[in-house]
Amino acid sequence: MRGDHYVVISSTMNPSLPWEEALRTSMGVTRNFKSAYTLALSIGEIVKPDIGYKGALERINKFHAILISDLAGSNKITIINVKKY
Repeated sequence: MRGDHYVVISSTMNPSLPWEEALRTSMGVTRNFKSAYTLALSIGEIVKPDIGYKGALERINKFHAILISDLAGSNKITIINVKKY
């Protein structure tokens, strides 16, 4: 959608980094959902997501936010659909 961006936020931050840098490396912004989904799997180090791309796309279109976790349950990441003003 025009004007929409996707914010990707990891649930974990690297404690060995300064707070600002750890926050910066645990977040990202993309212009389309496919990039956001790929980035989420990369940042969250998720190998086997609990929801596939098509299911995630349906959910983001309906609720504008989604939580993706690894099937093992250890890694979690959030994607939020936001408007750019």
